[in-house]
Amino acid sequence: MVLRVLNLMMLKINLMVVWSIEVLNVVEETGPDDLSLDQAIAQSLTEREL
Repeated sequence: MVLRVLNLMMLKINLMVVWSIEVLNVVEETGPDDLSLDQAIAQSLTEREL
């Protein structure tokens, strides 16, 4: 049971790291003339889910 909880926690941490890297990549790609940052992040995450 403890191992299962630890595995779930590690999975959650890994997903958070992947999401953070994805957000940083979007921030890097977004210029001042591009979409707003929130829109760019939402669009990137939506494309990734498809």
